[in-house]
Amino acid sequence: ATEIFSRHVGEKMTQEIMSGWNATDIIPIARVGRPDDIAKAILFLADRSQSEFIIGHRLIVDGGTTLTNKLLAF
Repeated sequence: ATEIFSRHVGEKMTQEIMSGWNATDIIPIARVGRPDDIAKAILFLADRSQSEFIIGHRLIVDGGTTLTNKLLAF
């Protein structure tokens, strides 16, 4: 869990939630996202040589979760 999540729900609740949860069951990439995953997406978009033709797109950085979970898809 992230620091923000832990601060919001409390450390004890975070441990209880995370103890019964396995990333490989929900996230196709089989791990929880890290801050550097978001940072890499931002750096990609900020590098005009890599993203110059991308305009007005919603970039979802979730390890493929929305592809496999219809409840989370929007």
